[in-house]
Amino acid sequence: MSAVPPKVCPECREEFVATALRCADCDVDLVVEAPASAGPDRSGGLPEAQELAPLLRGGPWELEQIAHALAADGVASRIDPFPPEGGKELALYVRPEALAEAQHALEAYRAESLPDAPEAGGLGEDLHHCPACGADLPEDAGECPDCGLPFAEGPG
Repeated sequence: MSAVPPKVCPECREEFVATALRCADCDVDLVVEAPASAGPDRSGGLPEAQELAPLLRGGPWELEQIAHALAADGVASRIDPFPPEGGKELALYVRPEALAEAQHALEAYRAESLPDAPEAGGLGEDLHHCPACGADLPEDAGECPDCGLPFAEGPG
């Protein structure tokens, strides 16, 4: 599991915390920058994000908490920009072959950390709302149109 990558000003290259939005000096939007490969490997041996499946987009604190929960269940993950080519958002990525296991671990984490949340439904049940954000889902959706949560199979 990797730490949350920093945000960087594309103009002056100043580094900011992951929650910052704009460079105060240049007045431009910050971009998420993946950690430099010259530093220690914090990815748990995972390949680059382009070769991984996005599990969830979100804020740095939420993704860090979920990454810890996945690690406790034996699922390696990394937090990198979304899209991987240098997007402004962050996403939690896992190996494609571990996506179903990661989705189960995410569902268990949310059930434990949000015990009063409505039931999202089990795999194989018809889903009309995203179990992550509650957005309405088209019948043939492969992922949530709002939060990007991928589904192992279409929700409907």
